[in-house]
Amino acid sequence: MNFLAKLVKYVDAKRQAAVSYLGTPQDIGVLLPYGMHSSPPAGAVFVVLPMSGRASDAVGIPNASWLRKLELKPGEMYVGNDVAGTRILFKEAGGIEVLATADVVVHAPRGAVVNGDTTVNGNAVINGDTDITGTLKVAGVVVNGHVHANPEGGNVGPME
Repeated sequence: MNFLAKLVKYVDAKRQAAVSYLGTPQDIGVLLPYGMHSSPPAGAVFVVLPMSGRASDAVGIPNASWLRKLELKPGEMYVGNDVAGTRILFKEAGGIEVLATADVVVHAPRGAVVNGDTTVNGNAVINGDTDITGTLKVAGVVVNGHVHANPEGGNVGPME
């Protein structure tokens, strides 16, 4: 028995997919893993499971592996939008790689914490107050604790 179907139309609100299964158009329920939600692209392949042994009671699991061009190493996995080319890749050595083709927005009403050294390649804009504990360097010059010679004598600084 053939267990593959091709998506014709996906109705997200009903978790229903109109597929071509065994040469016949058919509406089937869609199974997704807990916590996952997706809207499969047109032409996605579904693995079809006839729940009672009859095609009329089938549910499907979407699989768009034909879109995936990423070679994964053993132990790696990713969640992504293969149509847009965005993904979160969980690397085999424990790292996480995020690839976005548009803006990345984080909503954290109680704040966000990054533990570890952080590098920003590109411009940065900070809207709001900034508290810095530790050394602040601007263009390689230490700003906090930095002193200048006062033309009237002595030094001026550090900045307070």
